[in-house]
Amino acid sequence: METIVDFTKPRNVIDRYQWMRTEDILLDLADKRHNFSILLCNLKNDVNIGSAIRSHAGFLGQEIILYGHKTFNRVPSIGTYAYSIIKHLKFVEEIGPMLGEYDEVIGCDFIEGKSVSVWDSSFDYEKKTLLCFGHENDGLPPALIERCDRLIHIPMFGVTRSFNVAVSAAIVMNEYVRGIYSGQTTAANSVEKASSGR
Repeated sequence: METIVDFTKPRNVIDRYQWMRTEDILLDLADKRHNFSILLCNLKNDVNIGSAIRSHAGFLGQEIILYGHKTFNRVPSIGTYAYSIIKHLKFVEEIGPMLGEYDEVIGCDFIEGKSVSVWDSSFDYEKKTLLCFGHENDGLPPALIERCDRLIHIPMFGVTRSFNVAVSAAIVMNEYVRGIYSGQTTAANSVEKASSGR
């Protein structure tokens, strides 16, 4: 396996990937990714998109699907977009067929009487799962909510109305992988095992 030529520019990756080519890192990650993807819908703040991409890379999901806003600030993603599978939906007509590719579509939005706390939720890791997030002010579009198999929300305390979408996505992705690795003795051990695929 070849290594990158420029050894003067270390990247924000775990040690085993530090000097590997991007193509080889993607190839190595292919069979280690967890069985979920995220949909970021109608986000207006490209900083949030970059931050969500960074979190997605940390939790090692499958795909990041952007609907609406395509561009994003690459600075908060600290280069992790290079190791991510990012798709963009240009037209609303593309959403239906895309949702059909998943076994379960879960929307993250607080709707009283309809959404369940993520703390009281569980995930079927055998199912190809799509986690959907909308803009923090507008939430998910009604048409997308109707297509979700279920809705979850994140309990909040204090005065703020909502978390920004990057934080929400990170919390839900953490809950997803926590169910896989909750039997591990330390968080560091879990992260290393997740990264190495053991």
